[in-house]
Amino acid sequence: MAVNWTREQRQVIESRNRNLLVSAAAGSGKTAVLVERIVRMVTEGEHPLEIDRLLVMTFTRAAAAEMRERIQEAIEKKLEEQPESGHLQRQAVMAQYARITTIDSFCLYILKEHFDRLHLDPAFRVGDEGEMLLMRADVMRDMLEDYYENGKERYEAFVDAYAVGKADAGIDEAIFQVYAFSQSNPWPGEWLARCREELADASLEELNGTEWMRFLLKDAAMQAEEWVRELSEAARLCEEEDGPQPYLPAIREDLSQISRILACTDSYEAFSRAVGSVSFSRLAAIRGKKLSVNPEKKERVADCRKRVKKAVERLREEYLFESPERVLRDLEESRDGLLMLLELTEEFSRRCGIAMVVCTLPLDRWPSRGRAAGRRKTAVRGRPGRRARRARWRMS
Repeated sequence: MAVNWTREQRQVIESRNRNLLVSAAAGSGKTAVLVERIVRMVTEGEHPLEIDRLLVMTFTRAAAAEMRERIQEAIEKKLEEQPESGHLQRQAVMAQYARITTIDSFCLYILKEHFDRLHLDPAFRVGDEGEMLLMRADVMRDMLEDYYENGKERYEAFVDAYAVGKADAGIDEAIFQVYAFSQSNPWPGEWLARCREELADASLEELNGTEWMRFLLKDAAMQAEEWVRELSEAARLCEEEDGPQPYLPAIREDLSQISRILACTDSYEAFSRAVGSVSFSRLAAIRGKKLSVNPEKKERVADCRKRVKKAVERLREEYLFESPERVLRDLEESRDGLLMLLELTEEFSRRCGIAMVVCTLPLDRWPSRGRAAGRRKTAVRGRPGRRARRARWRMS
């Protein structure tokens, strides 16, 4: 049975010789469209493609297996219609060898095919998560030991501010978290550099231009727009013949206040003042036989106002728990510690990169086993407490 593709789906299926970016919701048929596009590329036209000349990448192995199966079935159906086609016969055979894979599997394939150009041991393998955690723990331990010996007062002040207990608990976790988040960016080094630049901003005007403040204000604006829509709908219900008309003045006042918030989302200081000035008056009582009010509409308006009121309070708790001046003062007071955290993260990233390069060297170029054994011995011995470390640092 033929599939009735939408106009947009047909555009994706039939477009050739150009880059395409398809964005659609889950369950909207993206996989089916991609399969149909691939099948037509290898079965139609004067010069159809060979399927082994295509690269199809997905995020999961299950998705790759499902796509391969669908393509194979579609090609076999085409072959049933044209059993004499030598091209389709080749595609049916080559479909099982086509490069339909996950992103990480394709990258691994490239490394294995070109290990000689990358100076890799051909017997290399991908480290599992447990091995990577152990390697990073070793790197972290050695780095913190070095900073206790060479970090001087800056590092000691950072430890006093961020460490928990006598054994510096929490420092390595803070570094790990910043490191992991930086690695989720395409260019981790540039992201860390931007963080350092943003910490140098020393005024509210400069603060408004930072990436994180723009994100905060944009999020607040999106919330305020939703509140305006909800309150506008509530006002419309109040104006209906059987609506809760006594509620209308309060709803209009709420709309006015929220509109002021929306107009101030280009400046944190103005936004803070606008949200701080919001107050919700009590809804008027609805009494008397003269008023014929639909109970359902009355409840909908009251619930809408209650949701908006709670959302504004939540916004205050999350974004406006301090005055703008106090926020700026807190940033200034924490700047040195945060800069030290960024420096430690960059150094940790650099050392992890070196450790991973060492792991990919041919075996005859690995560091001496004595050093590795020494590290294992250190790991068994455990880490000295903060006082012992500081005493050793001062003596040096």
